[in-house]
Amino acid sequence: MRRLPLTTQDVAVAANSRQQFYLPTQVGLNGPSSVAVQSLTAGVPLDTEHVQAWNGWYAWRATEGAVPAATWYFAEGNVSTFEEYLAIFNPEPVAVSVTATAYRAGVSPTTGTVIIPAGPGRVRLRVRDWLGTVGDHATRLTATRLDTGAPALVVAERTAVWEADQRGGASTPGASTLATTWHLAEGNRGAFDSYYAVVNPQATAQSRPGGSAPGRMWISAIPTRASGASWGTRSRC
Repeated sequence: MRRLPLTTQDVAVAANSRQQFYLPTQVGLNGPSSVAVQSLTAGVPLDTEHVQAWNGWYAWRATEGAVPAATWYFAEGNVSTFEEYLAIFNPEPVAVSVTATAYRAGVSPTTGTVIIPAGPGRVRLRVRDWLGTVGDHATRLTATRLDTGAPALVVAERTAVWEADQRGGASTPGASTLATTWHLAEGNRGAFDSYYAVVNPQATAQSRPGGSAPGRMWISAIPTRASGASWGTRSRC
């Protein structure tokens, strides 16, 4: 939990091209860090992604950049088999308070709060230390300014690794809004174990379509056919 020394580097990306930058040699960063990538050319937006590899490149993870927001949702999470971390980046020159709420099935939510100094500042939290061994869970992060109490714009990212040897891991920036429909393009129900995590952080329970009994969600599974065509199957959870 600290204010970061600010390091900047101007780089050029040609039209219709891609550039990759190695933090230690090209950006001058070593150790834990948060990064802001900004286009300085008016009317030229960019996309950026962070890739990190370890264990002799046998393990790696990648995550898209994100626009700062006051609330972040992470539907997936596990603190038991996995070790989970939350990295929170405060790019603003004011201190912020971040409250985490962990949601589990059949258990009341658990909360914890941390203060991030005036930015640029970051904190990387071990969820086990912050919220305890919460098992399978979802998380909501809410940030507020300490000076005014207004919503604060931060960036949050969750990383999960195998607890014992960190032989693999995954990261995601989460979602800054809720929606009634989500589309997930990737999935494999043969070679991999596939799961869909869904969080309802609101006081109103969902209902199954056509009935009043509480339910969870509908999944539309669309397998790809060899011809390139596809069909949809609908299943209730």
